[in-house]
Amino acid sequence: MGTGKTSLGKALALKFSLPFLDIDEEIERKTNMSIPRIFLEKGEPFFRDMEEATIKEYGEKEGMIISVGGGALQRESNRDILKRKCFLVCLLASPKAILRRLRDDETRPLLQGEDKLKRIENLLKARFPNYLEADAFLDTSYKSISQCLGYLTRLFLFLSKSGENLNWEKPQDRWVISATEERERILLPLLRDPDVSVRLTSAIRLMKKGISLKGLLRGRNLFLRWLAEGAGNNG
Repeated sequence: MGTGKTSLGKALALKFSLPFLDIDEEIERKTNMSIPRIFLEKGEPFFRDMEEATIKEYGEKEGMIISVGGGALQRESNRDILKRKCFLVCLLASPKAILRRLRDDETRPLLQGEDKLKRIENLLKARFPNYLEADAFLDTSYKSISQCLGYLTRLFLFLSKSGENLNWEKPQDRWVISATEERERILLPLLRDPDVSVRLTSAIRLMKKGISLKGLLRGRNLFLRWLAEGAGNNG
């Protein structure tokens, strides 16, 4: 939802000559209906069932880039399928950034009505706990498509075992380290990284390992604040 997943997915697939599939676009093709029309005439449950069926059809295929909407991760069955075979990158953006990008977009059924900014924040916060199931987290709020593609390219090359050497001086390489490293002694210092995506990914990976984050998360980033609130409640 306004994070750049379709644009970035297509760019990454083009860069590495891989097939690309946008789940929403595939549903529109199968039904010959736009997403807003599906919501209006068939309802959200119908769309979510179509979404799940399409993820089942493509989620375990190898050698392709798949773009999945954030709402799909609210179903455990979808998360299970995607986590089995995919490296799942969660693209995030602040509510203000999303509103700026979607201000004139009337095709988003869940954002219709007044006070779109509040609707976006409420939707993100409700979905955030399930977003944490992803493997890596990239905040696109203040990054260009080109910059984001640079991060994803480094990750793709590393995961494909192309022999790429990671450079700690480069934020995109530190992000790859935060997304793939298992050792606490490496991840803990990354909580102080100047790049919010590095901090966020490191924090979530540590949290999954059962490491308390209470008092360790700093900054004004909304997603880090939500994590800190959770760490405080659990600590």
